Amino acid sequence: MKKTSPFLLPGPDSCRVKPGRIFKFWAFLFSLVFFGLFRFDAVAQDSYTPSLAGSFAIDGNSGGHDGAGLIYSQRRITGTVRDELGDPLIGATVQVVGTVTGALTDAEGRFTLDIPNDNAMIMVSFVGYITQQVPVAGKTTIDVVLSSTLASLDEVVVVGYGTQRRTTMTGSVSVVKGDEVSKVPVSNITNAMAGKLAGVLTRQSGGQPGADNAEIFVRGVATTGSGAPLVVIDGIIRSRSEYDGGLGRYVLVSNINQLDPSTIESVTVLKDAAAVAPYGMAAANGVILITTKKGQEGLPTLTFNTYYGVQQPTYYPDLLNAVDYMKLRNEATLNGNPDAVLPFDPEVINNYASLNASDPDRYPSSNTKDLVNLSIPIQKYDISISGGSQKMKYFAGAGYYGQKGLFEKVNYNRFNLNLNLDANVTNTTKMFLSIIGSHERTNDLDVASSASQLFRNGYKFIPTEAIYYSNGLWGQFAGNSPVAVLKGDGYEHVDANTIMTAISVEQQLSFIKGLSIKGTFSYDTKLDYQKGWHTPFYYYAINLNDTPYTYAQQISTQEGNVPAYTYLTQQDSRRRNYTYQGYINYARAFGQHEVTGLVVAEARNNDYDYLYARRNNFAVGIDELSLGSSSKNDYDNGGSSSVGAQVGYVYRVGWNYANKYLAEASGRYDGHYYFAPGKRWGYFPAFSLGWRISEESFMQGLQWLDNLKLRASWGKSGNLAGGPYQYLSGYTLAGNGYAFGSGTMVQEAYVTTENNPNITWEISQKSDVGFEASLWESLLLI
Repeated sequence: MKKTSPFLLPGPDSCRVKPGRIFKFWAFLFSLVFFGLFRFDAVAQDSYTPSLAGSFAIDGNSGGHDGAGLIYSQRRITGTVRDELGDPLIGATVQVVGTVTGALTDAEGRFTLDIPNDNAMIMVSFVGYITQQVPVAGKTTIDVVLSSTLASLDEVVVVGYGTQRRTTMTGSVSVVKGDEVSKVPVSNITNAMAGKLAGVLTRQSGGQPGADNAEIFVRGVATTGSGAPLVVIDGIIRSRSEYDGGLGRYVLVSNINQLDPSTIESVTVLKDAAAVAPYGMAAANGVILITTKKGQEGLPTLTFNTYYGVQQPTYYPDLLNAVDYMKLRNEATLNGNPDAVLPFDPEVINNYASLNASDPDRYPSSNTKDLVNLSIPIQKYDISISGGSQKMKYFAGAGYYGQKGLFEKVNYNRFNLNLNLDANVTNTTKMFLSIIGSHERTNDLDVASSASQLFRNGYKFIPTEAIYYSNGLWGQFAGNSPVAVLKGDGYEHVDANTIMTAISVEQQLSFIKGLSIKGTFSYDTKLDYQKGWHTPFYYYAINLNDTPYTYAQQISTQEGNVPAYTYLTQQDSRRRNYTYQGYINYARAFGQHEVTGLVVAEARNNDYDYLYARRNNFAVGIDELSLGSSSKNDYDNGGSSSVGAQVGYVYRVGWNYANKYLAEASGRYDGHYYFAPGKRWGYFPAFSLGWRISEESFMQGLQWLDNLKLRASWGKSGNLAGGPYQYLSGYTLAGNGYAFGSGTMVQEAYVTTENNPNITWEISQKSDVGFEASLWESLLLI
């Protein structure tokens, strides 16, 4: 087995076992796991040898066949592994990808390896160097050059409207790789980012499935309005300003939580003025740049990841039983007034203690904790395929995430799709296509209630009241019954469908070396649909004077002050965003001088439509609007719509000398429809300097110092102040009217908001001084 397959098995070639049912079960399971690649051959009465059931090479270079007459093919390759200076790397690992077949390089960096076929990939790794994967592609000799991990200091980092080398950056950024984000078993990216990025704080205020997003703050809050950072996904701004009724103001929201974490390549956070300047119009609180995974040149790679687990509340308080509750109430009363009448007679307490088991309806002892699911299942499945050639590279992924809530009706499901295509149309022309889609379904309690309200009532529930009677009917608590909310027919369903697309074309211009142009168009749409159904909350009042006890059904009107009749609500909204970008890029080296330049023109348009309908008093329990009461007092319809536009011009100019002295100037000139024509434009400049001290000649003797850079920046960034059209007065039509002239009644209107013609951009000014250091071959990064 060890000689005839690419799998290494410890121990002897055969194993002695007792061939009973247990062994047969594990042999069967083993064959299922490895899809029939192995079989167990009996070589003696109680001895079995695992062997290959398929076609694999045994030895030699010319192929052959196995005992079953199956044809196989295998050949041998040789090669060397060296570092960037040409020195051999002794003991480097060379492995066939997807197997455990491998070899180590000798004193001269040479290796010999048997490969199963010409489509194989080999992976070469060595401590302190970056791992490489190399396709065999018919070669007989493969020479590999590994780069030191110190080269990671010079990695390319995604920044505003482009990329930069980390060593020559003068702005402050934090980067986390997508693998670090996706391995955290949480529902969305905002929670996965917690604790992984310096200067980034996340705050989660709720845990209900589908509503557990964390707020993100970059270096705190820099403005008086929304403190949320701007979110950019694959180069397109995906943040928007929306009114938050709970906060009573406009806030910045984004599509960040509609992404599947497994499809993320990297997350970059821009923190100081120099880094955020290209997004100056809304970057006062920082910028989050998310790059999704792209295809890599090579054979198709299929990846499947899954996990299934159980979530539990961090803490759920223990609640008092009936006897302890009555004793504490008495004690609290006496503490306030020693002469007061006790709320519970000691004899009654004794009856609850002794008669609860035989007469639970008269002497109940309830605990609403029994209504809560304390072990909540969570599951996630992701599958992707990627690969490509020099002409075309692709990445396609799909995923599912499901999470249940603490209550039976509460759950959240999300489906994701992602497609990225990169094409080299010609040697100078590139095209890129991105499609990101998600469907979310959130199920909640009766639309007239909420999980938080149910928790609140559960904590208030007096344990001397019955949650359930002995016959299964549910009881009451001052007209409130948590069970009624859970067991009733009411619900709230919210469906959210999000599509984000982008297509771009980049052209290198041969008449000026280093010059290129790029055009991008993006179309995003989000469709939300909400349907809420309320049915009256019933409870059962017990009559203890009857023998046997009788139970009368009653309708609760105190459960959140909801009406004692059925009603249905439906809401539909559609949001569309269009982005147009035109780039001019320039990058060229003149000796030891490197000059870069960027100019971007960007226009954004959006429109929004919203419809709302409600019907009351349904004669039958069917949740369709057309079946509600036709009385004008029993229906309500409404809606709204809006359009918006924004245009901006971005520039960035950089210079570095010998990768030692660095300077950059950048900025953005923005106009937004929020403000009056004379106040719409804002200018947000930034300047930064850097000095790589580690590149100076007097620092070259410090072998432990990889990189030391000082940097300083100053700049201004903006934020949208308040809501749109504040420079105009707002009017509302009233039901009453005025009589003019001959007595004709005309519609009444009154001013609801006074205009402010001076409202304009909120501006944040930032100064930043810092240093970056890498020590002991990147063992310590500061």
